[in-house]
Amino acid sequence: LLSISGRSRSRLVVATMGAGASLSLFMSNVAATSILMPAAVHAAKRVRLSSSRVLLPLAYATQLGGMATLLTTANIVSSGVLRDHGLRGFALYDFLVPGGLAALAGIAWMALVGVRLLPRESPVEEVTRMARLRKTLSDQYRLREELAVLRVGARAACAGKPLSQSG
Repeated sequence: LLSISGRSRSRLVVATMGAGASLSLFMSNVAATSILMPAAVHAAKRVRLSSSRVLLPLAYATQLGGMATLLTTANIVSSGVLRDHGLRGFALYDFLVPGGLAALAGIAWMALVGVRLLPRESPVEEVTRMARLRKTLSDQYRLREELAVLRVGARAACAGKPLSQSG
């Protein structure tokens, strides 16, 4: 992925999607995603890109690529229904042209438009960043030295009242 994309973040997204769509032509979407996830996360870290900005496109690409062969559940079921009704079922690559065009269109859309709609950071990265910021602010303003915690018993006269009304 890195040798194809270099240090370009947008090319990394396209390369990840291309790899995911290609692999899902020959295996299940889940397997293709699972195989590429570690490489995609590693490549994203190397170019300082949030992992969500490559993992979401990867998931879309494996779905799109999977539509181009018989190996997706919906295509297998459709083929089975045809056979159950005495008709010829689908062959492995009967979906290649429409599915391949859909995959190419999806990759192009993600590269040109969708990448701008992806979250800047994953929820885990955001929580981690906020925790670091909170710790930094807490240290900077010496909140641990200036903060007192008071526990009010449930039966106290001021329990459940705002501080302004507690007397």
